[in-house]
Amino acid sequence: MAKKSKFGYLPYIGPEGFVFMRSYASDMAYADSIADELAKNGVRVFSDCAGAKDCALPEEVAAGVQNCETAVFVLSDAACANLDFRNSINYALKEKKKVVCIRDEGFVPGYGLDMQLANVPMLNRDDAVSAAACLAGGGFLPDTVKGPGLIAKQTGTKRRTQSYIALAAAIVLLIAGAVIVKDRVDYLNSAEYQLRDVDNVEYLDITRFDDSALELLEGKTIGTLYMEGMDAKDISAISRINVTDVDMAHNPDVESLDPLLGCSGLKSVTVSQDMLDRAPALPDAGIELKVVR
Repeated sequence: MAKKSKFGYLPYIGPEGFVFMRSYASDMAYADSIADELAKNGVRVFSDCAGAKDCALPEEVAAGVQNCETAVFVLSDAACANLDFRNSINYALKEKKKVVCIRDEGFVPGYGLDMQLANVPMLNRDDAVSAAACLAGGGFLPDTVKGPGLIAKQTGTKRRTQSYIALAAAIVLLIAGAVIVKDRVDYLNSAEYQLRDVDNVEYLDITRFDDSALELLEGKTIGTLYMEGMDAKDISAISRINVTDVDMAHNPDVESLDPLLGCSGLKSVTVSQDMLDRAPALPDAGIELKVVR
């Protein structure tokens, strides 16, 4: 029989920042210990164990990933062999969340996760206190995940009843601020929030935004700006960005590529063949033109 989580709190479902944490049932005791340590230090946690008796429903997991500030996954052979667990990692990567993994030293995830997690920070599987300290001390947990809001589980109360209790409490808390909650989630996913502190970076992918995001990068310094296939139309604001390379292939609706001539330090531009007629001036300006199909 699948084990039941002993973490003392219900998954956080409020409007404030929180950490999403997931493990597999065989790693549940260890994951619960880490979640307890985080909670002791004032961190709001949405903790769930795939394969456990009271694991979250798929839509609950999806909501936890979508709205979290940081996603933490405890890796093991059993966890990586579980499709539900792997899917939650894939979803966090798809949503471009800050992902951190905890695993035994030298452990290789397999199932293709080894390639997907090649650039994801890996923490060694130390004791719970040390692991929680590494998460906090490594810059993985922003200050926005700290504060009140966790609701203690009720002894002997079944999971679905607990969910109703948590939901009722959340409704009482948020009934006057439902619009604020939605606005906060929208803001956290917005270009204004995601790009506000971006500067002096080697690579920046803005494909999840529209072309108005370029205005937020005015005066910023970027190595490679990746905007392939983002359906851009007006890129006039790009002329005010200090950028070395721009990949903007497969943006057939771009009105003009002339603003690229105003970019400080621009060396190369990647376009698709259907955009070539809008780029005649780039080579004459000493900018390398790369063409992809």
